[in-house]
Amino acid sequence: MAIRMSPEVAAQVEDRFDNLSQDFFNLSRLIGTARDTVESACGTFAADMQAYTPNFENGWTKTFDIGSECAGLIAGNTNQLQVDLEKVDRDASHQTPITL
Repeated sequence: MAIRMSPEVAAQVEDRFDNLSQDFFNLSRLIGTARDTVESACGTFAADMQAYTPNFENGWTKTFDIGSECAGLIAGNTNQLQVDLEKVDRDASHQTPITL
């Protein structure tokens, strides 16, 4: 007995993660603007903040880039694997194939 999502459900999940991947990608491109906003909001302390805002920008850019890549991988792998649960339940893991 293998469990798989129906094609309709799999399409919804894939679409959701595709959209999330794109959202993360778009956000990572806006971080430079956020950095400028942070610096300008500091007023007379802007010069002091300029030493730290590159770390802010780099950290969030990497976070969103990783999120985008991971969500894209999840979307691409949705419903691509199946496991025979009856064999797993019988502890036949040494002979349970994973179908790609």
